[in-house]
Amino acid sequence: MASEPRQVILASSDDWDEWIQVIKTVAEAKDIWEYVDPNREALLEMTEPQEPDPSKIKTNATSIADLDELGREIYQYQWRKYERDQEFHNSKVRAVQDLKSFIQQTVSQDNLHYTYNGNAHDILVALKKRFAPTTRYRELEIIRKWKAHPRSLRQSNIDNWLTTWDLLYDKGKALNIPDFQDNRPMTDFMLAVKSLIPGFYSHWFGRLQDDLTCIGFHDLVQKFREWRQAEISDSHNQHDISFVTLKGRSPEGKQPNQPGSRSSNQLREPRTCICGIQHHFSKCPYIIESIRPNGWSPDPKIDEKWKNLIQSNWMIRKAVKKARQYIEQKASNSESPKEAFQSLNQDSSYGVYPDITFATTKASYSTWDSPYPLRDSFILDSASNIHICNVQDRFKDF
Repeated sequence: MASEPRQVILASSDDWDEWIQVIKTVAEAKDIWEYVDPNREALLEMTEPQEPDPSKIKTNATSIADLDELGREIYQYQWRKYERDQEFHNSKVRAVQDLKSFIQQTVSQDNLHYTYNGNAHDILVALKKRFAPTTRYRELEIIRKWKAHPRSLRQSNIDNWLTTWDLLYDKGKALNIPDFQDNRPMTDFMLAVKSLIPGFYSHWFGRLQDDLTCIGFHDLVQKFREWRQAEISDSHNQHDISFVTLKGRSPEGKQPNQPGSRSSNQLREPRTCICGIQHHFSKCPYIIESIRPNGWSPDPKIDEKWKNLIQSNWMIRKAVKKARQYIEQKASNSESPKEAFQSLNQDSSYGVYPDITFATTKASYSTWDSPYPLRDSFILDSASNIHICNVQDRFKDF
C-alpha cells in the first residue's frame, strides 16, 4: 500500500523549497513531472496516440476489409498497441488533474487564489513567481539559521537539534556558500557540542587538527549521536561507590574533613579508566610500567585499546606523557617507583584517594597491593553482600 505524501503547507517563501520537493515527488511517482515542472517556461504538451491507418499497411486501403490476412494481423497488433497507449495517456491526464487538486489542498487558504486559473503547470509557475526565494535570499537565510542554531537547543530536544544540523549543512553545501566549505562546518559543530560532551570534543578536535579529511560532516554528527548514546548507557550501568573508613578515618589516618585533608567535594574525581578501574592516568599500570606489581600482566585487548587511543588522540598523548613524567620525577626522589606511586595520594594535583577501596553496592574488593597497615585485615561491611579477603584460611565457608 502506497504511503501518503507528507503534508507540507505552502504559506510563505520559507515553505517553498520543502513544499515544491513534495510536489515533485508526487508528480514523479505518476511520471508527469516533465509536464508540470515550473522551471519549464513552455508547457510540454501530452500527445494523444493515433489510431492505426490501414492505408499505411496497404496502399489505397480504406478499411481492414481491404487488407489480406498478413495485413489484418499487422493491423490488429497496431490496434492493441494503440489501446495500451491510449490508456497510458488517459492515466497521465488524470494524474495531472489529481495533482492540481493536491496542490490546492497543500496551499494555505490565504494563497488559494493563485490556484484558481489554469492547469497544474500554470499554477506551479504562478506559485513559483510568488514564493520561490532568490538565491541570495536563500544564502542569507541559511547563514542566519546556521549561526543561530547552536543556541536553539534550549527550545528543542537534542535529536531534532542534531537533525537540523544535517539539514542546514545540506542546504548550505547545495548553494556553495563559503561558510560551508572546507572544515568550517565541523569546527562550528564541535564548538557547539563542546559543553555537552567534553570528551567527544577533545577526541575529535585533536583528530581534525591532525587530519582535516579524516571524517565528513554527517559522519561527525552521527559519531556524536553514538557517543552520547554510549554515555547515557554507561550512566545507567554505573553503581555508586563509597569508601570504607575505620573509626572515621581513611587508610592514610586522616579524617575526611579535618584540617590539612581534602574532602571529596574538593577533589577532582577520576573517571573510569580504559582498564575498568576509576583512577588517574598516573595510577594505571597499562601506561606506567614502573608501578606494575610483581606478577602482573596486561590484558592484551585493553593494552591494544590504550595503544590505539594514545596514537589517535593528541590530548590523551599529552596527558599520558605528563603522568609518566610525574612518576619519573617522583621516582628520582624516592627509593623506588612504587614509593613514587604511593606518594601520588599526597599530591594536590592528583587528589587523595585511598589505596584500599570497597564498593558497597554489590561487592567489596581491593584495587591495589599496598603497604597500608590494615592490608591483611578482613574488614566486614554489612552493606555488601560479597566480601573478599587475601587469606583463604580465614574463610569458614566459601
